[in-house]
Parts: sequence; C-alpha cells; structure tokens
Amino acid sequence: MNSLLLNPSMMSESETIFDVLNIDLNNINRALNLLDREIFDDEVKRVLFKQKEKEVFVFDKIEIQKLEVTHQTKIYLKQTKCKSVLFNLKTLMDKLCDLYGKDDFSRNKFSLNDLLDLFHGNIITRSWQNATYPVELTFLKGNTIELVIHLN
Repeated sequence: MNSLLLNPSMMSESETIFDVLNIDLNNINRALNLLDREIFDDEVKRVLFKQKEKEVFVFDKIEIQKLEVTHQTKIYLKQTKCKSVLFNLKTLMDKLCDLYGKDDFSRNKFSLNDLLDLFHGNIITRSWQNATYPVELTFLKGNTIELVIHLN
C-alpha cells in the first residue's frame, strides 16, 4: 500500500488541518510507512507520533492508528490537564470553523452555548465529516481535549 498522504508542494499555506496544527506531512508519511512495515497481532496498529522541530498545536499525545480489517487510518490527538484548557478549546474550535466552516450541526465558532452544554453535561462534541480530512473534536469535563482526524 502506498502511504504517501499528500504532496506538500501541491498545497498552499493553511490549506489543511495539518497546517493549522503545525504537523509536518513528511512525519506523518514516515509514521504511516512504519505502520505498513510492522507486523502486529492486534487488530489495530498503533504508532506514537513525534515531531521535534515544532509543537503540534496544544496536544501532548499524538497517536496514529490503522484498523487492519478496514484499513482505516486515524490520527488521535489529546491534550490533558492543561490550565488554559478552555482557551485552547476555543482557539482550536475557532480555527476549525475558519478552515471548514460551520460544523455538521450548523454550529459556528465557540460560543456561550458551548459553555452551557458543558455546564449541563460532561462533554462537548463537534464534527466536520464533509471535508477532505474529516475531524471530530471532543472536550470532556475534566480538562481533556481530543481531536480525531480521519485520513481515509
């Protein structure tokens, strides 16, 4: 399987979610190639993503997973126990709205309604499924932001 994700020369600045998050596509391609070469007994292949040169937005744990049965590949990004978690959530949600527009439920940037949803429950969820790289953003009460990017 060819793991090459994108040709970086075909993109302009801030054109994809990877530009927004400061993720180097060459590093993702290396991780995907590693997943293709490795043999795992599990149904899900996993590799931790590391990028030394620059920070991956606000996330402290990045994992690439490939489901062997369906060959679906996803990037899981997680931020836990950050003091400025609501600011980071707002910034990320606003950046996603700038990139993709309104979410699947026609909600726009972070608003008072999001805070009310969090106050009355334990979770805020947003998704943009009709995009080149569909994403799901989840905030769990307890200061965890999780972003899932679907590569295929």
